Amino acid sequence: MNDSVFSNNSPRYPEKRFISLLVTLGLLIVLIGYLQRRDALSSRGDSFSPLAFQTDMIVKISYAYERWAEFKKDESAVDAADFLKRRAIKAYQEVVQETPIPRYVRRYIILKHDINPLGIEKAIQLLEEAAARPEYSKYRQKQLLIEADMWRSIYLKPGVPRPDVPIFEHRINNLHLGWYAHLALRDLYRKAGLDEQAKQQQMAALNSAGVSAVILFGVFLCALAILFVGLVVLIAYIDEKIRSRPLRTSSPIEIQADPSVIAGYLLEVFITYLIVLLASQLMGGVLLGTANFVSEELNPTFAIAVTAGTYVFGGLVALAYLSFRLNLAGWSWKSVGLKVDNFGRNVLFGIGGYCAALPLVLAAGFISQSMERYIRSPENPVLPLCLQADTTIAKMLLFLLVAVAAPFFEELFFRGVLFTGLRARWGVNVAIVVSATVFASIHPFPIHFLPIFVLGAAFSILMYERGSLISSMVAHALQNSAVFLLLVLVN
Repeated sequence: MNDSVFSNNSPRYPEKRFISLLVTLGLLIVLIGYLQRRDALSSRGDSFSPLAFQTDMIVKISYAYERWAEFKKDESAVDAADFLKRRAIKAYQEVVQETPIPRYVRRYIILKHDINPLGIEKAIQLLEEAAARPEYSKYRQKQLLIEADMWRSIYLKPGVPRPDVPIFEHRINNLHLGWYAHLALRDLYRKAGLDEQAKQQQMAALNSAGVSAVILFGVFLCALAILFVGLVVLIAYIDEKIRSRPLRTSSPIEIQADPSVIAGYLLEVFITYLIVLLASQLMGGVLLGTANFVSEELNPTFAIAVTAGTYVFGGLVALAYLSFRLNLAGWSWKSVGLKVDNFGRNVLFGIGGYCAALPLVLAAGFISQSMERYIRSPENPVLPLCLQADTTIAKMLLFLLVAVAAPFFEELFFRGVLFTGLRARWGVNVAIVVSATVFASIHPFPIHFLPIFVLGAAFSILMYERGSLISSMVAHALQNSAVFLLLVLVN
């Protein structure tokens, strides 16, 4: 596995300059954390609630039970469905108390009417209270008030006039309700006396919930199998390191250049990557803000396209600078782990490494989730986009962003550049800890720090053990794809 990819006759990298790079890196991390916190506090209704995500799963399972009860005439399934629905409405009541944003309030209104219509006026008033939020534009506030009147017409008035049906249909279909749109349209058609259309929406809701429940059950079984395999692989790996082959302190890639030169040059590249990433995100924010100002209501597919486009653009600019720096130093792409030697074997190691890391990531996630009630944390900006993606194009763009672009660029710069530079300077153990800390720090902080730190450490170990980024890219893609799949299934 040895490759002489670091060879350089440059003098030792200036110590003061290297220290200034570390200070700059620290300041950038603080700046990113501040911007994340500011965006969280000034959220325009795009927040993601883990409790709502869990409740949506319960809701779909309850309707799947209802479909099963209809098919088998099973009274126990009816009781189970009723129990799950009542549990869901209590959970959603807690959601709208903690996160009273329109997305969750309107879902709460629909569930409230379906499970326990008493007090639905108060639920609709929550939407009007959300409309009074000062960060919303006048247009958005007006639209929310119009929406509240629509829900009153559907749920509180004796009937819906037939001429209003297509108007309400259009509004419901543009609220990005996902699966809940079936329930809302069903209730609309019932109030308008369109019984056949109401039955069709009811069956669509039940069938969709049934399919999602089956897939979720399959995902659950796969997760259990992966956890079992992961524990076996993890125990075997730890046993191997303890018994015969402890984690090396030297690199599997031969280093002939001065370590300070490698660390300095690569740290310069990584800092440039963070700056370009910030600039591209700011550019995306400006584009979305301008579009929102012009059109009043931002199209989710357009927002996803802009987010993906600016991210990839920033990554390509940073990649161009990395190429320039490697050529200037006389190094190859292999020096940062970009090589296709033993590709199939590295892919398998990536799959096995992800399985081994998953038990630790889940344990770290449970610890973090227990702290969530006490510490407010910014969210990953991609999560709300996943919930709003209601077209095939939007979902494809998001999948390419989270499962292809993000694993490629983040592994290249966090593991290939940052980890390699730190390892050359301070050794592998320090490099794993520091690079994983930086990786976790620029993600939503502090709640999600621990599981992302574990992932970052696992990706660094994969990169180090294989001397290639292919393994860590595969593991990263698997993690992001799994989260994306769950969000799409539940929404």
